[in-house]
Amino acid sequence: MKISWSPLSAEKLENIYEYIAIDNYSEAQITVDRVFNKVETLSKNPARVRIVMEANREEIREVFEGEC
Repeated sequence: MKISWSPLSAEKLENIYEYIAIDNYSEAQITVDRVFNKVETLSKNPARVRIVMEANREEIREVFEGEC
C-alpha cells in the first residue's frame, strides 16, 4: 500500500508541531515522530485503522495519536 499525505493533514501536523514546540521542542519532535511511525505501519496493515467515512473509499484511512 502506498501512503500519501493530503496537504491538509501535512499542514495540521505542522501546526501541531509548532503549537507543542512553543513549550517543549523535544516533545513536539517526539509527537511528530510517533505520528510518522504510526502512519508507516499502515503499509503492512491498513485495516487496523478506520476508513474516513466522509470519503466513503476503502483506501482513505485516518490515524489518531494521543488524546482526542
